[in-house]
Amino acid sequence: MMNIISRRYPCVEILLMPAHVQGNEAAAEIANGIDVLNKIGNCDVIIVGRGGGSLEDLWAFNEEVVARAIFASTTPVISAVGHEIDFCISDFVADLRAPTPSAAAELVVPDRNTIVEFIKKNSAVAFSAVEEKIQSARERIQNLVKSYSFKQPLDAVRRNKQKLDELHNTLERIAIFQYKTRLHKFHAVTSQLQSLNPEAVLRRGYTIVSKKKSTITSFHQLHSNDDISIRFHDGEIAAQIQ
Repeated sequence: MMNIISRRYPCVEILLMPAHVQGNEAAAEIANGIDVLNKIGNCDVIIVGRGGGSLEDLWAFNEEVVARAIFASTTPVISAVGHEIDFCISDFVADLRAPTPSAAAELVVPDRNTIVEFIKKNSAVAFSAVEEKIQSARERIQNLVKSYSFKQPLDAVRRNKQKLDELHNTLERIAIFQYKTRLHKFHAVTSQLQSLNPEAVLRRGYTIVSKKKSTITSFHQLHSNDDISIRFHDGEIAAQIQ
């Protein structure tokens, strides 16, 4: 069993529980070994077995204590006693009967070569599936890049840029028009102010007469002996009405 298990599945951990398999002490040791393995609680399966022999040699596996220990085991038990033609009570209470100990060893572990082939096969299938997914995604991306919906944002950018240029030109024309309009109005107001400027009037030969800092606008505002001031464009003199 050790050779078969190690050859088929080397990574498995095997725990041996030595016990007599025939004789007066055999049944108690077998039952005790089953109990100990259950208490350890780290076993996936227990193989209870021995090689072939006479009925008397295999009798320990017919004992009630062994049958009860197998029945009470919380860990699955495989009974592998003697040859294929040999039957014991342990075969009927165990979870599974193996025709021989070698057959039990083949039942408890898979063949690593089969597993390797399974992994290789499924790896190839998985790789092919992933590659197909990647290719499909690549084609979808390429189609999206070529589609109008993907180009539409760029078209929107170009349209907005054109609109921005048009708005810039419009604003520039409005600004120039406003500037020229305001400049023309400024020159008009300036010309009007210059025409109304008293200095300009005085330069044409007119004077401004004032009495007590009040401008005289009528002949009747003046009387004899009034002190007045007469302003010319280049100076001012004092005078008195006679």
